[in-house]
Amino acid sequence: MNIIKSNHLKQNPFLVPSGYFDSLPIQVGQKIGAKPVWSVAKTLKPFLSLAASFLVLFGLGYGILTLTTSKRDDVDPLFTESAISQFDSYLLLNNLEEFDEGLDSDEIITYLTEHGVSHFLIAALD
Repeated sequence: MNIIKSNHLKQNPFLVPSGYFDSLPIQVGQKIGAKPVWSVAKTLKPFLSLAASFLVLFGLGYGILTLTTSKRDDVDPLFTESAISQFDSYLLLNNLEEFDEGLDSDEIITYLTEHGVSHFLIAALD
C-alpha cells in the first residue's frame, strides 16, 4: 500500500525536449513540401518481383508436366524388331503378291506408327 501512495509514481516519466512543440510546425511543413526521392531500384522492384513469380510458376508447371508425361520415343529396339517381323509375316500371309511388286514404304510406316514405333526409330532403320 505504501508503494501506491508514493509521489514518484504519480510523476510523468515521459519528457519532451525543450522547444519541441515550437519547432514542430516548421518540421512538418518541410516534410510535406519535400519531393520524394526517385530511384531505379524502387521503380523496377514491382516488375522484377512479378517476373520472378511468373518464372517460378512456369518452372513448376514445366517440372510437373515433365515428370508426369511419358516419353514415346523411348521404345525398346527389340520391340521395334518384333513389330517389323510381325509386319513381314502379315505381308507373307495376306498379300504374297506384294513382294513381287515391291513393298509400299508408306504402308510400312503407317503400320509401325500404329503399333507404337516412333518416327525416330523408323528413320534409324532406313
